[in-house]
Amino acid sequence: MNIAIYARFSSNGQREESIEGQLDACRKYADNNGHTIIDTYIDRARTGTDDNRPQFQRMIKDAKTGKFQMILVYQYDRFFRDAGKSALYKEMLKKDGVSVVSALEPLPDGSARIITEGMIDLLAEYYSADLSVKTKRGMNINAHKKKFNGGRPPFGYSIIDGYFEINEETAPIVQEIFTDYINLKPIKTILDGLNRRHILNTNGKPFTYASITYLLSNKRYTGYYIYDDIEIEDDGLAIIDEETFLLAQEQLGKAKHRKSSSDYMLSSKLYCGNCENGMTGTSGTSRTGEVYYYYVCKGKRKKVCSKCNVKREFIESIVLDECKKLLTAKNIRDIAIEASKIYNEERNTSLVPVLQKELTRIENSISNLLKLVELGGLDDTVIPRLKELQAEKESIKTQIAEENHSMLSLTEDEVIFYLYQLKQGRANSKAHHKVLIDTFVNRVYLFDDHCTIYLNTSDKPIEIKTNLLEEGLSFSSGSYNFSLAPPLGIEPRTNL
Repeated sequence: MNIAIYARFSSNGQREESIEGQLDACRKYADNNGHTIIDTYIDRARTGTDDNRPQFQRMIKDAKTGKFQMILVYQYDRFFRDAGKSALYKEMLKKDGVSVVSALEPLPDGSARIITEGMIDLLAEYYSADLSVKTKRGMNINAHKKKFNGGRPPFGYSIIDGYFEINEETAPIVQEIFTDYINLKPIKTILDGLNRRHILNTNGKPFTYASITYLLSNKRYTGYYIYDDIEIEDDGLAIIDEETFLLAQEQLGKAKHRKSSSDYMLSSKLYCGNCENGMTGTSGTSRTGEVYYYYVCKGKRKKVCSKCNVKREFIESIVLDECKKLLTAKNIRDIAIEASKIYNEERNTSLVPVLQKELTRIENSISNLLKLVELGGLDDTVIPRLKELQAEKESIKTQIAEENHSMLSLTEDEVIFYLYQLKQGRANSKAHHKVLIDTFVNRVYLFDDHCTIYLNTSDKPIEIKTNLLEEGLSFSSGSYNFSLAPPLGIEPRTNL
């Protein structure tokens, strides 16, 4: 099989040993299983909690060309540390005939693999959140001193000796963007103007719709130092006044409402039972101004199908209920046994000794420089070098904490507890519900009087044949519409 290898580390200060360790493990796996490595994609100093990774995106694009059939990673958290987004990308890759496999986390075949993989994605997400709490303590100290904590400074600012300063060249452009926006100039128009003038963002690339929206949302421009939940007034560093910022937030609030309402958990899984076209999420407004969210058949939009729309919350709740029914006491126990077994066996910690050795070297260098200072050997290069070494030390300690994730244990009872929380509806976000749907649901066909659900755990479909769908009538043009066209029986497609 032709495969690609994907490797990633998250901190600017981490060393190539991290990448090499990941690549070695993946190459050994490929050799042992007779795979041919077609390409290698490496993201350095990139977080796994979002998809803003150049090599990751190049890999996703290449996957559509058919050049490889599998992506091999060191551990699943190298691919993504957000369970919902991980499931979304895996589903996209699956449609292109590409699977994602971990060299260190072997999974069983069949439905058990799908369920356990979802559990590992969730655990990676929870670990990432926990690690973030622990490792940002040192950054909090910097924050209280109003020191820059790494990354790229916001457009309009420069970093001088570790502190923010207004950039006299780019700050006026920030003021221009805010002024144009509160005067109701569309973001696309603002964006086109910046790009025509070849104005680049702090990453050296053209502005995008997302980067303009982020800029308009950043309270830093009103003269506040902001890091996580720390917010301190930073005298003399305001680029815009608070009134302008609040006006921009008022407009953005309306846009954010529209955007957040477009989250449809059955996207790419819900199909019209009449014409077999996919159903896509959309919204409509009643005469009273109330907004309704629903799924509409693409065939209806093309005027080749008379299928009624269905309320988003209604059909999603039906499917979620069926997913939760799968979490019987026996199934939960079986999943817990398999997940904890896979999670705890064959954990490779070979990178930790390498990193520990590097940490010792840095600590010795710091000690030697301090001795030099005590002996009167202070010059202009010593203090900057000490600061650099201290930053490297903190970064290595963070990476050691990440790699020690390989040694964390996961008990059956912990998995059981979480699954029961998910079943009883106390998992606290839509992201968890989406993971539940992505884990268990293959596809759903919606007819006029029933729906058919195909699950990843069984070839036998679930038929919802009651008149419940009448409760899910969708809102359209100021009144409720429901087509009573007789359902058509179809053979489900195997490739969607």
